[in-house]
Amino acid sequence: QYFAFIDSDDFLNKNYLQVLYGQVKKSHCDIAICSYVMLNEKGAYYLPLNPNGDDINFDGLYFPQQWVKEFFNRDGMIYTAPWCKLFNRKVFNHLYFPSNVEAADDQFTIWRAYLNATTIAFNNKQVHCYLVNSSSLSHSKVNAYYYGITCLEEQMAVFKASGWNISYMASLYRQRLQNAYNVSLKRGHLN
Repeated sequence: QYFAFIDSDDFLNKNYLQVLYGQVKKSHCDIAICSYVMLNEKGAYYLPLNPNGDDINFDGLYFPQQWVKEFFNRDGMIYTAPWCKLFNRKVFNHLYFPSNVEAADDQFTIWRAYLNATTIAFNNKQVHCYLVNSSSLSHSKVNAYYYGITCLEEQMAVFKASGWNISYMASLYRQRLQNAYNVSLKRGHLN
């Protein structure tokens, strides 16, 4: 009934699934999400969300529109990554990762799972360790920039059609366009 995705190079706290499933049992949510730490290739840890600061206030239960608005610009990894989450199988009915993209397939998929959920629970416990790998597809493919733009355009179109205010998405969209332009210019794709 529930499943989780785990990257092959990441590390998990031994209580990882217990924390996530505990959220499901407590709140009856369709998606349980935990926080994480990042470990770079030099062995340095850093915390995307501060467990002792204001971020503790984000613990709780969200409706999909609330979740998207709160975390869309706040933490891209929490928002788009399939890891650090426990999904009720029903939110993935007729939902799949696209096979026609080389990178960023999660950006096309996870936000759709949010729309299929009744509620989403977030727990600020950092029980997942994400390993930053500079040779990964998302860091090495130029197309990842373009897919990021395309998937954001899809999100904005669907959310707007659903009657959501999407003004908070505009700055990220402009930033992604500028990044793609800069990368293309640097690599000689533009004159």
